[in-house]
Amino acid sequence: MQAKLKYGKSFIDLDLPESASILSRVEASFEQKNDEVAIIQRALATPIESFPLEKIVRKGEKTCIVVPDATRVCRAAVFLPILIEKLNACGIADHDILILMANGSHRKNTPEEQIEILGEAIVKRIRIIEHDSQDSTMMVHLGETANKTPVLVNRYLMRSERVILVGGVLHHYFAGFGGGPKLVVPGCAGYETILKNHRFTIHPEFHALHPACEEGNLADNPVHADIRDALKFVTVDFTLNVVLDTQGFICHAFAGELFAAHEKACEVVHQLHSIPFQQKANLVIASAGGYPKDVNLIQVHKSIHHAFQVVEKNGVLIIAAECADGIGSKTFLEWFDNDPDLATMHQNLLNNFKINGNTALALKMKTEQVKILLLSQLSPEIVKKLGMIPVNSIPEALEIARTQLPADFKITLIPDASTYLPLFQRDVLHFSPAEQQNIIQEAFDFVRHHLGADISGHDGFHAWRVWRLAQRIAEKEGGNQFVIQLAAILHDVVDWKNIDPAQIHQKDRVKDWLRLQKLPIELIDQVNEIIDTLSYKGAGVKTEMRTLEGKIVQDADRLDAMGAIGIARTFAYGALKNQPIYDPEMQPVFHQSASDYQTRQSTSINHFYEKLLLLQERLNTATAQKIGDQRHQFLEKFLNRFKAEWEGVDEE
Repeated sequence: MQAKLKYGKSFIDLDLPESASILSRVEASFEQKNDEVAIIQRALATPIESFPLEKIVRKGEKTCIVVPDATRVCRAAVFLPILIEKLNACGIADHDILILMANGSHRKNTPEEQIEILGEAIVKRIRIIEHDSQDSTMMVHLGETANKTPVLVNRYLMRSERVILVGGVLHHYFAGFGGGPKLVVPGCAGYETILKNHRFTIHPEFHALHPACEEGNLADNPVHADIRDALKFVTVDFTLNVVLDTQGFICHAFAGELFAAHEKACEVVHQLHSIPFQQKANLVIASAGGYPKDVNLIQVHKSIHHAFQVVEKNGVLIIAAECADGIGSKTFLEWFDNDPDLATMHQNLLNNFKINGNTALALKMKTEQVKILLLSQLSPEIVKKLGMIPVNSIPEALEIARTQLPADFKITLIPDASTYLPLFQRDVLHFSPAEQQNIIQEAFDFVRHHLGADISGHDGFHAWRVWRLAQRIAEKEGGNQFVIQLAAILHDVVDWKNIDPAQIHQKDRVKDWLRLQKLPIELIDQVNEIIDTLSYKGAGVKTEMRTLEGKIVQDADRLDAMGAIGIARTFAYGALKNQPIYDPEMQPVFHQSASDYQTRQSTSINHFYEKLLLLQERLNTATAQKIGDQRHQFLEKFLNRFKAEWEGVDEE
């Protein structure tokens, strides 16, 4: 199979076996120039949740157009003349217009790059300002986000009477999508703002990026949420978002209100530029897509990130990316000093985060799972320091790969890894027994890590017993075994008894861990629903399970609170909470709320009446009820014996 890979501003010829597969998308060709103009004109004429531009701007108003830098191709040279012509027609003269280059923390664009981005005619006509995030005199301090991120924004933008954001929208490996609000933060933000915002990519506990910081996800993405919150200080009057095809031409455009127009563009990007696949490969060969997508390693990492999704664990990834501008960051290499392990790098980032530190961690995670061979202009010493293998040609890389892989290895080619997001799609039924068992074992390790020091009866041994009981019940009752086992093992990790309310991230600990395992979202939602509903919250509080799997796990957990084990756990928990064993003056309480149940002072013996003796009638399945009958009787016998001994009337 013959193929060409883009490399910088040139191409690399490639000869692969016919059995190799290609991960790409075929797009229909059309008269690009005419279509591009029509697409832009149509978008400007039909804005989303906004008045048309001519009803927003007024004659003579100072107008700032924010445009992305050279690393973000968007065909501004095509649409800016159309936009500026419309502004001129509204009475906004060229001398009233300012173009602000949204460089974020990147370097300034060269004069040649300005011409390439904007077009020579626009460069000659319109005043251009290059944003510099480290120039404090260029910033205005506006306040703080809810997460205490200081909001510093370019003063030229803030002093303009009208602000228009223009640019392309693509998947972004930690912000979800590029473009839109990112043109302001980080695009026109101060370095301190960018630093604090990007730090949200680092998970506070796991040695990884936050799992919600991923391509295509805006819903619970902490980076996007912080950006969106920062924009409350900035008035954006109009936006124009374009979507490019793989040839680099405009195929869609959406104008209008900042968030509405951007979100519509994001929907289209996800449809066009994500490719579902079901089979990973031993060897993946990928191009970053040529210049400017491979201008430096920081930009190339987005392609590495995409291609990595397709590689089997312990496989090989070959990346062709010129990196003519080197690393693209002054602080990136220092994260790899002294060859730190993943845990050390993670801790260093938590202690002293710097821009692109998250990318360093992301690359480190990948090089520990697959071998990455890099064809670039970077020095071999730098490539090795980063944990990758430098090569001088694709044939050389293939020879190295053959020595690392089985004889029947599978090859996947990704010609434009920067553009396309591979989505590994399979449901739980497609997880092999070995894969499921490996995840189950890792779940137990996770529980032991977080609950290993517990002495209240909610430790790893409790999780193991609930897991065993759940399997025993499921053998008779049915249900999805994988969901049941995961929920049974993980159910107490985020229980109110085991988390610090002041540490907000702890409540998402299980959800985040499951996402890091790359499990299907449907399975994650099932497990989380069970865990959220499972816990006993008081005699008067209903905790009814919706699914059979939930009923089985809830039964298993309740059975472990009954019988001899339940008695032992009750007194262990009571001692930890400094509760008396028994006080005749303190009567049992039929709690009507979870907060009352969790906070009211009681005794260990009262707990039998407030919870343990009520569980038998609340078991969901026939199998659990049968097991619970004997355990319930044991509780009653114990209480009778306890009261007799307390009163001193037990038999001699």
